[in-house]
Amino acid sequence: YRHLSYTNGTVENVIKMWHSQQSVWNLMEQNPKGVHYARVALLRSDVVYLTELDIYETKTRKQLDYNNSVAVIPMFARYPVNDRMIYGPYDAARIWASERFSRMDSHAAHLRNLSMRGEGIHSERFLHWTLFPAIRQAGIELQEKEDLCFLRVRSDHSVRLSDCGKLHVTRNNHEAVEDLLQRKCVQNWTHSYKRLVQLDCPPTRAVDPFFSARNQTSWHEGCDPTLPRHLKRPPKHKRTRKILFWRPPEPPPPTRPPCTDNHKSLLVMEMAAKNQSNQTKVAHK
Repeated sequence: YRHLSYTNGTVENVIKMWHSQQSVWNLMEQNPKGVHYARVALLRSDVVYLTELDIYETKTRKQLDYNNSVAVIPMFARYPVNDRMIYGPYDAARIWASERFSRMDSHAAHLRNLSMRGEGIHSERFLHWTLFPAIRQAGIELQEKEDLCFLRVRSDHSVRLSDCGKLHVTRNNHEAVEDLLQRKCVQNWTHSYKRLVQLDCPPTRAVDPFFSARNQTSWHEGCDPTLPRHLKRPPKHKRTRKILFWRPPEPPPPTRPPCTDNHKSLLVMEMAAKNQSNQTKVAHK
């Protein structure tokens, strides 16, 4: 908690991350078929992978770990090591994913001896001082792989282009992200000292078809004659006039059949009768 870049929110996010990693491991262990995996990769799903990934490959390209004795982590984002993924033997992945909380007391005692109180929740240092030594003690070699690159993707549709370091921040990476996402991305320098490069990749927006029809719309038995038959008006409590992302039309509910030509004819007749009634009232006045 004493690290300059950490806030209360950062500490909470680290705890949530550790809990998610342990939950994923427990879920794998509880598979109904009782399958035991000799080699495991723990990967993030909120990233864009720009390089090939072979979980049997060591730090040297095309050199495979035939003895299943090497665990691999990325070489970028080292603070002082990378904590964003690992692959290797079962025991290495088990220590990495499921022994963080159980080793916290020994980690805190180690930091106390180093006069570094307040650094216990720093994720990368926790790996460097506690988990990685445990992996090595299990007889597993730990290697950092340089030609491994993936970029974090945020909920605001931005991609952290500089995640892999200066060697990987290239125009080719920019084009690769656009090709994978099938959309245009704009480079954005997010910090004043211009170290963190971000790609803004907003999705293609479209006006919600429910509100693109003319303002004066008459409804009959839950359908709108001004819209295609496969587009249904949403329920009142869900109706909104802000621009929404495009979504595929939902199948019509059984109690609200799609509009038919008979419905349209009845609607025209009702509108004509109403207009005639209004004209009659005006004539009487």
